[in-house]
Amino acid sequence: MALTAYCVWEVRPGSGSDTNGGGFDNSVTSPGTDYSQQNSAQVTLNGTTVTAHAAGVTSTIILTGYTVATGDVGNVVHISGGTGFTAGWYTIVSVSVGSVTWTLDRNCTTGVASGATGAMGGAWNSAANFTGTSIAVAGNIVWIKATASITLTSGLTFQSSGASGLRLSIRGYTTTRGDGLPATITTATNSIVLCSVTNISGLEFMSINFTSTAGTPGDCFRSIGTGDASSLTFQNCVFSGFAIAIDGNYALYYEFDNIVLIECEIKSCVSHGIFNDGATIMYGCYVHGNGGDGFRMQTGNTDSYLFAYGCVFASNSGNGCNDQSQAIRGMYIQNCDLYNNTGAGALVGAGNSFAYLTSINCIYYTNGTFGINFQTPGAGAAIGTIAIQRNNFFGGGSQVARNTGAPTGVSDVTLTANPFNSPSTGDFSLNSTTGGGAAVTGAGWQSAII
Repeated sequence: MALTAYCVWEVRPGSGSDTNGGGFDNSVTSPGTDYSQQNSAQVTLNGTTVTAHAAGVTSTIILTGYTVATGDVGNVVHISGGTGFTAGWYTIVSVSVGSVTWTLDRNCTTGVASGATGAMGGAWNSAANFTGTSIAVAGNIVWIKATASITLTSGLTFQSSGASGLRLSIRGYTTTRGDGLPATITTATNSIVLCSVTNISGLEFMSINFTSTAGTPGDCFRSIGTGDASSLTFQNCVFSGFAIAIDGNYALYYEFDNIVLIECEIKSCVSHGIFNDGATIMYGCYVHGNGGDGFRMQTGNTDSYLFAYGCVFASNSGNGCNDQSQAIRGMYIQNCDLYNNTGAGALVGAGNSFAYLTSINCIYYTNGTFGINFQTPGAGAAIGTIAIQRNNFFGGGSQVARNTGAPTGVSDVTLTANPFNSPSTGDFSLNSTTGGGAAVTGAGWQSAII
C-alpha cells in the first residue's frame, strides 16, 4: 500500500509545521478523529520518552510513552528518524489499543528498529509538501487556512505523481473549509516563476489569491517541459502583479492545454493577463488593468482556442482579446464586456490562416481603436475566415465598431451612452440610461456582473 488518493491535507501558514503529519485519510476502515485540523501535532515522537520500536521489517510499530486510541486511525504520521526506520509519511490504517500498536499503510522499518522520531497530526506550515512531487499526490485535496500568507522566495514545480485521471486540488479557506474565502500565496522575489507546471494532467486551485510585489516580477503560472500541462482549473482565484498571470507561450516554453478559469480576476500584470497557445475556457472572469492584452494566443495549433462566457476584459493596455495564432478554432466570446482597452476589444491577427471569431451578445465600448478588428484589410473575404456575430453592442469615445476587414455582424446595436453603472470600480452591471444599459436590456442581453 501507500498514501492513497483519498488523503486530505491541512496547511496553516505561520501556525503549523512541515514536520507534522499534516493529513487524514477517511477511506480507511473505521476512521477516527482528524488531528490534522489543528496547529500542533497530536503526538510528538521524541525518540526517548515518547517513541516507537519494532522487531523487524514490518508495518506495525509498538508505541511507548503514548496511549494508543481508536481516534488515531486515518491520521498521517511523519516518521522523521530513528534506528532502522524509513523516514516518510504513513497513514495509520488500524490500531491495537491493548497491544499499543499502530499498523501503517506499508512497511516503515528495514529491520529491528527503535527510537522513532516524528509527529502524528497537526497541520503543515508551507507549500513544501504539496506540489505533486513531494508528499501530496494526485487525487488529494490540500486545504490552506488563511492564518497568514504563504510567502515564497523560490518557485514551486508541479508535475505528475503518476496517477492518471486524478486531480490534485489546492483550496483556500478562512474559517471553515469550503467557505470560499481565499488564502494567499505571494512573493516579493524578483524574476521567479511562482508555479511551474510540467507534464501534469489534473491540477486545481480554488479560492487562492496569487500576488507578487517584486520590483521585477516573474510569471505566476508557466508551462514548462516537453509535454502538455493539461486539465488545469482555477476557481475563485485572483492573480495580481505578475509579468504574466498564466503563461503558456508555446514558442518559448510550452502550452497549457485545456485550462478552465471560473470567476477569477486577473489584474495589474506587467505584460499580458493570460498568454496561452492551448485551449482556454473562461466563465465569469474579470481581466483588467494589464500592461498587454487581457488574453492572447499566438503560436497555436489545432487545439488552440478561447471560449469566454460572461467575462469582462477592461482597461488593458493592449487589446481585450487577441488571437495571433494560426489556429483553426479561434475565439468564441459570448455575453462578455470588452471595455476601454487601449487597442481593440477583440483582435484577429494578420498571421491567421484560418481567422475565426464568434461574438454573440457582447458589449464593445470605448476601446481605443476598434470593437472588432480583423487586422488585415480584406480578411473578411478570405478563404478560411469565419465570423459569427449576433446582437453585439458598440459605442463610446473614438472607437469604431469594426475595421474594413471585419465581416459584418447581424443585429448590431449602436450605444449612445455608457451602459455600465460604475466600470471604474469594477461594477459592470447595466444601468437604466437611455441609449446605454436600457438599450442593451431592451435587446434581451444579460450582462456579466463582476
